[in-house]
Amino acid sequence: MAKELATKAGVSAAESLLRSFMPELFSRLERIERRFDTIEKRLEDLGRIIEGLRIEFKEELYAKTEQTRDVINEVGGRVLEVRTRVDSYIEIAGSQSSRVDNLIERVVKVEMMQSSKRRKAS
Repeated sequence: MAKELATKAGVSAAESLLRSFMPELFSRLERIERRFDTIEKRLEDLGRIIEGLRIEFKEELYAKTEQTRDVINEVGGRVLEVRTRVDSYIEIAGSQSSRVDNLIERVVKVEMMQSSKRRKAS
């Protein structure tokens, strides 16, 4: 019985000691919770900032893609226009070349005819 009484007294003393520390423990827990609340708020703020930056980056990337596509289309159109002009110049140069060839042939024939007339006359 004395042993039980000593055990109960020890348990009771431990409980009262723990109860005396409880307000301090609760105070510490509340400070820890406030710190976590502050950290959680900061994380939420950072999450919103990151989401805003992601959306901004996505919009800028889309705008740059559109701009690049427009430039590519414009360059493609200009290349086609230049190609058409070059083809036209080549065709014109070819037709002029054949005209020049015809003229040279005529001049050569005339020269040959005049040359043969001179020989006959001499």
